[in-house]
Amino acid sequence: MTFAFDMYDTVRSHPYLKNFCCVMEGHPVKIPFPLSKPYICFGTEKQSYEYLPGDENGIVESEIMSVRITVPNGFNSDYCRECARIVILAIDEYDTDKRIISVSAGKCAFDEHSYGYSLKLEFGLRPVRKIRGDAVE
Repeated sequence: MTFAFDMYDTVRSHPYLKNFCCVMEGHPVKIPFPLSKPYICFGTEKQSYEYLPGDENGIVESEIMSVRITVPNGFNSDYCRECARIVILAIDEYDTDKRIISVSAGKCAFDEHSYGYSLKLEFGLRPVRKIRGDAVE
């Protein structure tokens, strides 16, 4: 299971996000058009596994989590950026293992496909050593 899925499963019940609709990238969810509320889409941008020398059972897992925020038409880019700030605070609050080491935000721009403003966040995560699927430090 990826960090993005864990965060999606945890964060969607956060009180800050009660007016948002959370979805997971790759899961079939019908999104109504036009949008009536902000949407947050969690996904994994890049994931890699490397074997540790001399340790056949252990692997190092690296991941970059992406979160796309899209607000309905009628809201401006300032509201989109404010939603991004709220999402970052909620994710940071639930990152108890402190896996997030960097956050970057793309430009908030009008997306013609969703007919609203959209912004992409990328969370760089600290690599984790795993043995038989369980994370260890």
